[in-house]
Amino acid sequence: MPSVATSVFPAPRGEMYIDLVAAILPKAARHFLESLMTTGTYEYKSEFARRYHSQGKAEGEAAALLRILAKRGFDVSEALKARINACTDLDQLNRWIDDSLTADRIDEIFPQ
Repeated sequence: MPSVATSVFPAPRGEMYIDLVAAILPKAARHFLESLMTTGTYEYKSEFARRYHSQGKAEGEAAALLRILAKRGFDVSEALKARINACTDLDQLNRWIDDSLTADRIDEIFPQ
């Protein structure tokens, strides 16, 4: 979460914000929050955090797709790289990833 905080508040203020919030919470509340965050099932509550987390996932999927395309020997133009990197639709990125695993030509994945 510090990276979320530093994107809202310039570093080091973002980390200071998290530290301050944690410091003023009662011990029971801190323990409860820490247990929620370590279960692996935590869902972000604020729209900002959900959007930020989703953006990070999209960036990771785009990077994975570009890596697959490179390993498979596809020639990826700068325009196509920009299109892939700009995509924030996780479903679309996953369709492209699935298609990239079996396609023989780049236009099978990205029709004109």
